[in-house]
Parts: sequence; C-alpha cells; structure tokens
Amino acid sequence: MSGTGETAKTAAWNACRYLGVNRIAHWRMRRQLLVLCYHGVVAQPKRDRFRHATTVSVAEFEEHLDAIAKHFTPISGRELIAWYEGGAKLPDYPLLVTFDDGYRNNLTLAAPALLQRKIPCVFHVTTGYIGTPRLLWTDEVISRVMAWPLDIVPLPEGGEARLPEDGPERRRLASACKERCKRIPWSEARAYLTRLRQSGMGLLSNGEVFGFLNWDEVRELRRLGFEIGSHTVEHPILTQLPPEELQTELIESKRRIERETGAPCVSIAYPNGGGNDFSASVMEGAREAGYRLAFTIVEEFNRGPEQPMAVNRLCIMGHLPVSFFHFRVNGAARLLNRFGGKDRSLAVARER
Repeated sequence: MSGTGETAKTAAWNACRYLGVNRIAHWRMRRQLLVLCYHGVVAQPKRDRFRHATTVSVAEFEEHLDAIAKHFTPISGRELIAWYEGGAKLPDYPLLVTFDDGYRNNLTLAAPALLQRKIPCVFHVTTGYIGTPRLLWTDEVISRVMAWPLDIVPLPEGGEARLPEDGPERRRLASACKERCKRIPWSEARAYLTRLRQSGMGLLSNGEVFGFLNWDEVRELRRLGFEIGSHTVEHPILTQLPPEELQTELIESKRRIERETGAPCVSIAYPNGGGNDFSASVMEGAREAGYRLAFTIVEEFNRGPEQPMAVNRLCIMGHLPVSFFHFRVNGAARLLNRFGGKDRSLAVARER
C-alpha cells in the first residue's frame, strides 16, 4: 500500500485505541472466545512483506503477548475441549494462541517468549515436512515462479503466461499462481509443481523463515508443556482431495505425531483454513479420525461451544503497527463492520 494510505490506516487504528473504541469493543466481546493463528517468528522486523507477511518479529510477538497477558485470559487446548465437551465455563476474555506449519523458529523464538509469560500454545505441525529441507508447497510455487528462468511460465490450470520483468507484477503473478493451485484438485496442483521443478533450477531457502522442526525439536516443544496438533501430512486443501486421500491426510498425520511424541494428538488445523477449505465431509472425517478440535481461519470470534470441528481463528499478519493488532483482537474491526461500512484493514494488511 502507498505511504499515504499506510499513514492514514495507522492513524485510524491509533484513534480507535486512544479514543476508547478498542476498549468498548473489548468489553462487548468479553464472553466470546478468541483464537489466534501465528505461523513464524523472526529475529528482526522485515520491510519486505512479500515473503514475510505471515511472520512476526520477536519484538512484535513479545508486544502481542504482553497485551494478551494484560487484557485477556490465556487458555489451553485442554480447557477449550472441556468447554466444548464437558460444559465447563471459560473465563471472561478467553484467548488461545496457536501456530501452524511447524517451523523451527516456533521452538527457538516463539516458545521462549510464551514460556516467559506462562501463555499456553498449540503448535500444529505438517508431518510430511518435519525433519526435511523441503519448502512448504505454497512457498515453493511462489519461489519457482519468481525464479523462473524463461520468458514464458506455465499456469496451474494449463496454458502459459509471459513472465513480467517488473518485480511487483511478477510477485502478483506468483501469488496468483499459488492461489489458483488452492482451487484446483490436489492431483493437478502436484502436477503443476512437478512441471515447475522440471526447469532444473535450484532454490535458495531462507532457513530462518522456512526451515522446519525435526522430530527431536517437536518432542522438545512437547516436553516444555506445549500441545502438538496436526496440520495434515502434505498441507493440501482438504476440499480438493478424494475421500481416500482425505482420510490418509487426517489419520496418518495424527498417528505420526502420537508415535513421535508419545502423547495424544487431539486437534487439527485445516490447511489454509478459509471457508472454501473445509466442508461438512471434512469436519466429519476429522471427527471420525479421532480429533476433538479442528481450527479454521475464518476471521471471527467464537460465540459458544457449538462446533468443535470448526473453531474460528484470526490469522495474525506481521511487520505491521501494533495498533492494527489491538484493533483486531479487541474486536474493534468487527464492531465497526457491524455499525459502519465494510472495513478493508485485513485486506490492506495482506497486500504484498
């Protein structure tokens, strides 16, 4: 977004914080459950958000956690299950922190900050990537399109496109290819990635951002008292799988985690997690596989314990003013959407 637009948005977020809008919204939402979804934590802030938007810096994460400790009541996954299954009451301002994917920085940078503040967390790991040098397939699509050595690049649904020389235009094309891959059958997305790999070019991977945990490190997270959940085996969009592959993704990831950690795996985070990425059949499959909680990234608070197989979460984007974090987690964005016009804050935050 432009400098002028960024300044205006930041001013609006700050105004909501200092004029009491956040405080009013926070009080109104006090009996609704908030679940946050993080992905990675990096040592220093990043000016280029194209490949870092789903990470937060250590300083940013610590500021978030300090706000959580001050204004919310952090809960564990076990307490959440008791709410859904046993009728247990949650405290006012309940909040659960979760992570997706399974990056090494979850242990090296996120865990110490959480432990220092005694904030529980559920780490969802993608078992097919743990202990490997692989890039998550969505990141690999972007990396290969960005580094494509020819003038013409293949497209996910077939056909080709001229590769823009302009950096921002190339980024938009790479992001569009990734998003298109999420909306086609998983077999076709894999075939597209195979085609991209045939260029023979190597990829430089940023280990700080994209390096995965190994199983010893997953066990260390568990030893430290954190809960380990599933994020499937290969991170496919579950609604794009045939029934037998869906069952494999749900069951095999759970079994692997339980075998490696010696502890029950009771939760799953649906890959991507939007409204098009899970369905009634996916939720039923998760329940039959033995999960007791399943998390989406439907950007809403949770009013009550109606649907443990579709627990809403807010996806926390990084390298943004902390005023935006307060604006979202206190419910001000939701309040303004209800009583005013449609707010584009989240869309602006995700612009790359």
